[in-house]
Amino acid sequence: MEEPRSGFSDLLGKNILLYISAYQKPPCHSLLPKVLKAYHENKAKDEAFEVIYIPIEGNQAAFEQYFSRMAQWLALHFGDSRILSLVIKLEIHHIPELVALGPRAQIITKQGRSLIEVYRTDAYPFTDDHIEDMVNSWPEKLRHALHCYEPRLTRQVRFTGDGCQEMGSVWSYFCKKCHFDLHPPCAFREGKLRNQSEDSEEDKIATGEHEFQLIPNFSEIK
Repeated sequence: MEEPRSGFSDLLGKNILLYISAYQKPPCHSLLPKVLKAYHENKAKDEAFEVIYIPIEGNQAAFEQYFSRMAQWLALHFGDSRILSLVIKLEIHHIPELVALGPRAQIITKQGRSLIEVYRTDAYPFTDDHIEDMVNSWPEKLRHALHCYEPRLTRQVRFTGDGCQEMGSVWSYFCKKCHFDLHPPCAFREGKLRNQSEDSEEDKIATGEHEFQLIPNFSEIK
C-alpha cells in the first residue's frame, strides 16, 4: 500500500467539500448518495475537486464501515483531535452538513447540504455567482403532470416536495392556491418522479478498496 497523501499543500488550488457526517445518523445515509453522485460527475469534469469526510462517529468500526462507501475521498481518522476544533471553527450545529472551500482555503458556503439537495450535481462549485446564474436560467413558472396549475419559482425556507416527499429549501416551484411544492430537479423531469430507488442506485456505485488520505492542518481555512 502506498503512503497516504499528507500536507495541506496537496489541496491548495482545489475546490474542497467537507462532508461532516456520522454513520449512526439516518439523515446522513440519505444525503451520502447525492454527494457521491455530485462527486463522480464533477470530478470527471474537474480534477481540482476533492471531498473530505469529517467523521462525527462513536467508534472506529462505524467510521471504517461508513468510509468504505465513500469512493476515493479523503478523511480525518476517527478520534482525530482536529475534528472538534474544525466543527467549532465552522460552527456546525447539525449533521450531516457540507462546507465548501475555495482554492485559497476560503469558505465558499456552509450551506452545502441545502445546495446539494436543491441543485444536486449542478451546485458545484457552490459559489453565489454560479448559483445565481443557474437560477436565472430557470423558467419563472412551468406546467407539470402532477399539478393542474402552473407552479411558480419561489424562494422557500423549508418545504416538503410533493413529487418526492423529501425535505427541501431555498427554491421550490410552488402553487399558492394548493400549497403544492416541487423541488426544481423534480419539476424539470416532466411526469417522472425522483424516488428512493434512484438514490439507492447511486449508493451502489462500486468504490473498491481505498486508503485513508489525511490532511494534517486546517488552520489555513479562512
